[in-house]
Amino acid sequence: MKAMYLAALAAVITISFPIQSVSKEVQQQIPEPVVPVYSKLKNLHLTTQLVDQSSAFISIVAPQVYVKEGLAIQKTIQEITGVEVPLLDDGGIEIPLQGNIILLGNRSTNRVISDLYDRAYTFLDLKYPGTGGFVVRSLHNPFGNGRNVLFAGGSDPEGVRAAATALISSIREAGGKKGSLSVNYIARIKLGTGYWGIIP
Repeated sequence: MKAMYLAALAAVITISFPIQSVSKEVQQQIPEPVVPVYSKLKNLHLTTQLVDQSSAFISIVAPQVYVKEGLAIQKTIQEITGVEVPLLDDGGIEIPLQGNIILLGNRSTNRVISDLYDRAYTFLDLKYPGTGGFVVRSLHNPFGNGRNVLFAGGSDPEGVRAAATALISSIREAGGKKGSLSVNYIARIKLGTGYWGIIP
């Protein structure tokens, strides 16, 4: 019995040895990895153009419930630049985005926010940022085509109204002029009343 075991073991060694040799030869043919060196960073699109050369470069996307807030943002941009940017409902915007957009609401009230939520680009919903809280935040180049998003969102109408007011403040602070307006990275977030209490 012992002799049979040793014979079987020898056969396994004989068979496996050439395979190991081939494996080593293949490994020797694999070149050493080359660490990439970048001399120039790609464009991160940190600036969001709203108006340029007296042409609209952004659209406001507001569901019916937030048209008033959308109009207030539209009016602010027009006062600064003299240009009226489009105000659209959330039904005609497709992913990937084909232009810069301002989005009002949350995933339950704005279909475009819902599409971005499903892709983990935002977490605006009925719980975050919570009752009365708001999120004004820029999203840069999510689809690699240079288009940006400005969120003015909240979990409830009070929060969305506050977000619209905060965004208007940021737009005014951006220092635009007739025919031209852009904003840089924005992140103005206020958590709602009792928000931490809903986290398990």
